[in-house]
Order: sequence, then structure tokens, then C-alpha cells
Amino acid sequence: MVIKAKFVYTPHRILVDHGIRIENHRISSLERISNIKERAYYYPLIVPGFIDLHTHGIAGYDTMSVKTDDLEAMAKAYLDHGVTSFLPTTVSHIGEKIIEVVDKLVSYISKEKKGAFAKIVGIHLEGPYLSVEKKGAQNPKYIRKIDEEELKKFVERSKGFLKLITLAPEAVKPKKAEEIMRYLRKNGVRISLGHSNATFDEAMKMVDFGATHATHVFNGMRGFNHREPGVVGAVLLDDRVTCEIIADLVHLHPMTLRLIYRLKGPERIVAISDSISATDLEDGEYELGGLKVMVKDGVARLEDGTLAGSILTLDRALKNLVKVVGIPLIDALKFMTSNPARELGLHDVGEIRVGNRADLVCLDENLDLLDTFVNGMKR
Repeated sequence: MVIKAKFVYTPHRILVDHGIRIENHRISSLERISNIKERAYYYPLIVPGFIDLHTHGIAGYDTMSVKTDDLEAMAKAYLDHGVTSFLPTTVSHIGEKIIEVVDKLVSYISKEKKGAFAKIVGIHLEGPYLSVEKKGAQNPKYIRKIDEEELKKFVERSKGFLKLITLAPEAVKPKKAEEIMRYLRKNGVRISLGHSNATFDEAMKMVDFGATHATHVFNGMRGFNHREPGVVGAVLLDDRVTCEIIADLVHLHPMTLRLIYRLKGPERIVAISDSISATDLEDGEYELGGLKVMVKDGVARLEDGTLAGSILTLDRALKNLVKVVGIPLIDALKFMTSNPARELGLHDVGEIRVGNRADLVCLDENLDLLDTFVNGMKR
């Protein structure tokens, strides 16, 4: 099969009037349209499939409660927004519940077959080792300091699929921090700083110990102050850290997004949805981690007004970043393709190149989604 486009964003370069040949679910060649004789789908733009590192749910499905039999339907829902790979993301809860969720996801990932649905490429634990002061929409009754034995259970039960963990520096005993971080890195777990009231120095110590990621920067963390830069200052200034952004224009003002882009550049930003089960559904009452969430006018909040995740999708995030914030398309695409792939150590997605999985998103001139191909199959 061949699909053609006026512009193909790899996203590191732009190919004009090119076709993508797909064989055995992978990209077999990139060819000039003038050399392609057979009939093919034609689109204004083709870009790599989007990768969402931080999503709690969509279309009524929630990571913490979805049944194993419904995970495939959940995965299919992401394709409507160009997401071809994702990390189901947990919230703080009792250890037994988190292990139950991890077991369910591991079972699904281990048996997953190629098909027209987004691929679960790992698990993201957001909590329970966070700061109550910066809990956001995390249930405070489940937030706690790190229990090393419990943490090891999470890692062992994940069977290598735990790819990312969000934790607060102050949830780790200072004398144990380096050892715990070394253990996580040894087991292939990336450490993300988030939901934290840590100082600049406390955050920097964790970066020195191996933290390379920041969860939804500015949200759920000590803000910047000219006398105490806090976690925000640490993660924005250190080039070892990649920052998540929620580009719904609610969590972050457009000029704040532009500021982050100026500071981190195109290679150290990952766009996430932080979506909850209410995504793609009507306004109303929902639930997240045992807390009531009200969605009104497209914004999810707890009863006290605290933002509770989002109903953002990555296709809309792309349009916001390009059309409202003013970030060049070739850079904004990296935020949701090559950058998250690099963060997770995924080598066959996130870029349009020969040998990679044929995960592709087809857009019109207005950046509206037309089609999604996953493993070379049209949704």
C-alpha cells in the first residue's frame, strides 16, 4: 500500500510531494510522487502518529477502573485523535488497587496483537508518592511517602512495562533518594518530578540523581519566585529535563507556553493530554481517583474548583500550539512524536523513516485530522 501527501513531516525534515510505501505494517520506502504509478490515498499533510505519555482515560474509560476486555475499545478511541501509542496513567490509591491495575495492563500488553487500535507502550504511575500541598486532583487520603517495599512490588509486577513514575522529591527520604533513583533507572523506569512543593535545591538534587522528566510543568508544583525558583525553575533551566505541557490553553496561558518553548527549545518538551474519562463525552459529573469531577464548558474541575486533568486531545493540542501560541508546526509535532519516543526509548515510532512502524496521522491544511493509520491499517 502507498499513501501520498503534498507535505510529509518526518518531523525532522519536510518532504514535498512524497509517498509512503507500507509493507508488513512498516514503512518500506519514501518515494517521490512522480515515481509512484499505482493509485493511492492522497492527503495535504502526513505526520508521525502521536504518542501520549500521560492520559488517564477517554470516551468513558478510566485507567483505574477499565475492565481488561474494554482496553481494546479504549485504545481504539485514541485513534480518533491521532494517538497511536500511549501510556495509561494511574492516580494515587492504595497499593493493592495500583497492583490490580498494573496486573490488568501487563496482561493486556503481553497478549496485545497488531490491529487498528492504539498501542499501549507502557505504564505511567502518577503517584502515590506526591506532596499533599501540591496534590491537584490527586486524592489526598492516598498520598504518602515512598515505601520501598511497596515500590519494588510495583516495579516487579509491571514486568518491565513501568516506563514512567511521577514523584515529589519531598516524598523520598533524603538519605535514600540516590539509592531509590538508581533502582528505578536500573529497572528502566524514567523518573518525573511532579505534584511537588520542593525547593529549587531539592529538585536539582533529584535531577542530579537521575530525574529527567517534569510532569505537567507549572501545574501541581511550587511556582517560580525571584528568591526561590522552586521546582519550576529547576526543570525549566536544566537541559537534562524534558517538560510536559498541557496545551489546552486552560492549564497554561498561551504566552506561558511560548515562554516554555523559548527556554526548553523544540527537543525538551512533550505535549500530553492529561485526559480523563470524560474526554469525547458531554459535560456532566464524572469521577477521578474517588473524587467527584464536574465538566463544564469543556473544563474538568473538582468541587472546590481545582483543575482535574483535562478533556484535551493531542490533535487539538497541536492546533493550539501552532495557531494560538505560534510555534512552528515542525517543532510542535516533535512535542508529540519524536520527543516522547526518545523519552521512552522507543526506536520504531515517533518518526517517519524506513523500517519504522507505519503509524501515521493525515491532516488537512487547517491541521484537522482526516485519517489515522496504525501498523499500516486505516482506522
